[in-house]
Amino acid sequence: MLNLANNWDACYDVAVLGFGGAGATAARFAADKGAKVLLVDSAPEGQEGGNTRFCGQSANMAEDFDSMKTYYQALCYPLELDEEIMDTFVSGLVDLPAYYQKYLDISKPFRTREHIDDPAVAMQRNMAIEYPEFQGSQTSDFINVHQKTLDGALWKLLREKVIERSAKIDVWYNSPAEALFQSPSSKEIVGVQVYREGKLRNIKVKNGVVLATGGFENNKKMIQDYLGEPRLALYGTKYNKGIGIKMAIDVGADLWNMNKYEPGTGPTIKPQTGQRAEIPLTWNSFYSGSILIVGDDGTRYFKEDDHTRHGHIDLGSSMYAVPLQHTMLNTQGGPRRNSKAEVLDVEGVPIPKLYAAGELGHLSVNCYNGGQDISDDLIFGKIAGENAASAKESMGNIIFDVEETFSDFSSVNDVEKKDEYSLQKNQFIGESNQGIGNELSVRVTLDENQKVIEDVEILKQSETEHGTPAFEKLPKEMVKQNTYDVDIVSGASATSFALRGAVKNALEQSTFNDQ
Repeated sequence: MLNLANNWDACYDVAVLGFGGAGATAARFAADKGAKVLLVDSAPEGQEGGNTRFCGQSANMAEDFDSMKTYYQALCYPLELDEEIMDTFVSGLVDLPAYYQKYLDISKPFRTREHIDDPAVAMQRNMAIEYPEFQGSQTSDFINVHQKTLDGALWKLLREKVIERSAKIDVWYNSPAEALFQSPSSKEIVGVQVYREGKLRNIKVKNGVVLATGGFENNKKMIQDYLGEPRLALYGTKYNKGIGIKMAIDVGADLWNMNKYEPGTGPTIKPQTGQRAEIPLTWNSFYSGSILIVGDDGTRYFKEDDHTRHGHIDLGSSMYAVPLQHTMLNTQGGPRRNSKAEVLDVEGVPIPKLYAAGELGHLSVNCYNGGQDISDDLIFGKIAGENAASAKESMGNIIFDVEETFSDFSSVNDVEKKDEYSLQKNQFIGESNQGIGNELSVRVTLDENQKVIEDVEILKQSETEHGTPAFEKLPKEMVKQNTYDVDIVSGASATSFALRGAVKNALEQSTFNDQ
């Protein structure tokens, strides 16, 4: 915790810490309430998005409130959850179809149970109702932007909603939040300290700060202290390091669900240090009976072709008969919150002007049904953003005007920066947004008559390391075959489609397709 600063570098109505699904949603709805918003993230441009960028994009929803509440109570049992926050969440699950239509502009969202016999949604079908033996489970469903999963579609849509509001939302990449400013007398949160451009910047915040920094999957000490799990392979972002938990502790917040995390889909091939794990759900061999996994006592470890229910299955002993590693999607622990997304102190009293949403303190206390973290992003992100934006009377003698600005610092919006590329004769720039990352840009060089592809250069990309084979192979094949329409690279399909789309976009600006 930091006491009041003498000098401030900038002043905003709302600060949102973390540009993932929850943060993007909170910033968007705070802006829609008229607030000037600062949205910061520790990741560089193209790697923001938290786990929302990498997950399956499916949100859990429900058709009936009473049935879903019964199901959710069964998911919690024998533990308990405050009924008011449960009712808020379950109501949000029921309202998600209307939410997708009204706020995400998806006229007909893809719902898994409406395509129950489609083999392409087998994975979604199993996860939409992970515990069919629980009463009320049949009301549970998945809602998606479209049929595809693992393509970043929902994340890109949430990001676009932020970019559309760039007049009201300033985005800072490579700018991790470090600490909160708190009034010693009133305990209200009055600002945040952000590390940007090599300096600590003191940001005054008038109405509210939203913590949406995700979990602590990449903090080895927290993993050991809270989970007792020394070896877990990560699917998601590399930037969730638990800073939101540290900031919450520093201002007196209560914590909950700190021992709660969601395992992945069973063990996966052990990745190299620092690399994200691959998702075995996409491997046909996991469902063909060609793999047998045994524990260190020689017994069968688990039924390989069974649905893994995010790790909540019967197992044998601890394993490693082959170089496999257990996986983790995300942690769930963080500051305790109420139905208004307000962060609570150890006495259950809201800390003034502090809110939280998303995986940082998600309300799953026991069994987890797939897609509920995404639902939390959307439901509590909206609640947190709107409540943080509401004007508030200061509880102490605090001046909200910016008193001084560093001479070498100016408030900027990173999403408004434009990329500039040099072009020579018969060269064309192409862009695509079909990958897991942000916009992918290429420069295509044609021959003098614009009939032959001579070179394909990657100018800008933010795909994951799993997309590397596509960048290594496809440009050569495009030159060799003289077309953008080459075979995709297995295991890098999203990147392949993005690269093909960018080259196609470049060619459309030439006479290449007129031959």
